[in-house]
Amino acid sequence: MSEAIVAFRQRHPKVSLEFQTETSSRSCYDALAAGHLDLAWVTLGGPVRGIEQRPVVDLPWVLAVRADDPLARRARVEVADLAGIRLIRLPQNSTSGARLDAAFAELGVRSSSDTGVADWDTALLLAELGLGHAVVPALPGHRVPGGDGPLRLVPVPGLPPLPVGWAVRRWDALPPLARVFADTVADHVAAASTRHRE
Repeated sequence: MSEAIVAFRQRHPKVSLEFQTETSSRSCYDALAAGHLDLAWVTLGGPVRGIEQRPVVDLPWVLAVRADDPLARRARVEVADLAGIRLIRLPQNSTSGARLDAAFAELGVRSSSDTGVADWDTALLLAELGLGHAVVPALPGHRVPGGDGPLRLVPVPGLPPLPVGWAVRRWDALPPLARVFADTVADHVAAASTRHRE
């Protein structure tokens, strides 16, 4: 997304951009409904009253492990391999955590957890520190240390991808430059996701 923000800024240098961090899709929807935001980048779930959602990309899941973990040497991890692994878990009330839990239940995977986090970056950090394994989405453009770094991200292709995209109150009421910003980000993220898969 950072490349898209830079590209938008270069094309529209006089436009004011304000970014606000929220801790969940739910809090993004609340901020939209209250009129505090024009756009929110969210993990997409079911319909939300008064909010329009637009999918942008489906993110594949990866297993974050320390470089010295036996799973780090694999090209991929099968869903069945996750059974019994101590996972750093996302909040159950988060959209991404609920989607992951639903996928595990549907696929018959039972995992344990004694560490929980509120965001993916913290999950990656804790996995890097060896406090467990983390199943997180592969974020387009997210850089992970190379072969000599402390963290590895191993694809888990058997899990259904995580849909992410934009949420707004109404697309037809969105200011024109906010729509241009949303389209710029969507185009860049889709391109980065395609490059990531190649």
